[in-house]
Amino acid sequence: MADIERRKPERRKRARHTWDGYLAIYEASPQWLKNAQDAALYSLQRRGDLVSINIESQVDIKAKTLRVLQQKSRNYDAPVYLDIAMGDELYKAVMASVWSGINCPYLVHRRPLRSTKSEREAKPHPFAVLPDYLSKAYSKVRDEVGCYNHLPKIQRPGFHSIRALGIWLYHRAGYPDDYVMALAGHATQQMKARYIEGHEKPEPVKVSAGLSLSGIDLKDINWETDLSKPLKVLADSSEG
Repeated sequence: MADIERRKPERRKRARHTWDGYLAIYEASPQWLKNAQDAALYSLQRRGDLVSINIESQVDIKAKTLRVLQQKSRNYDAPVYLDIAMGDELYKAVMASVWSGINCPYLVHRRPLRSTKSEREAKPHPFAVLPDYLSKAYSKVRDEVGCYNHLPKIQRPGFHSIRALGIWLYHRAGYPDDYVMALAGHATQQMKARYIEGHEKPEPVKVSAGLSLSGIDLKDINWETDLSKPLKVLADSSEG
């Protein structure tokens, strides 16, 4: 029997963000969506993980930590469980959600103008935001702004692409590859031994999200040459 030829992985279809494009979308977004974008950019967490964060059980305001169990790893032998020390920028984003004035236990939330019974039943809380809605809301603002309208819709960067942009920003700010990969939940045991406190414990893994945009040259992003091979792979895997 002839061997079945393995399918080659498809090339990344979505373009990546330019800084000007990202900023245009950000400035046109409602506050709840800005908060979500900031949380994604500075923490490097996926949309599914962000919308599932419970403020009461996963955010320690006094210690400035954010605890995340990455959804994609729930069925792994060793699930990725992060205890993130929040830098100033991430802390500001989280506190903007905490003090939004909307009574909702979830970090990413909004008060909908109207909702159907089925929509309310699909959510863990009436003001919670589901991953699909987060992506659609972001794409709607993106297309209204028009910064990527020269591209087919399937190629325009979406909310997932913010994680890749955050990876690039950490790199441009001078953080080592293993620091960035650990924060994104892709640390090897060798990386953990060097950069992560408490690595002798199976969980949680303690990492830091200390990115600040001050002092970073945000022009001339070259996605083909700026990142090392490991970070390129990580950035590609960040886009769904």
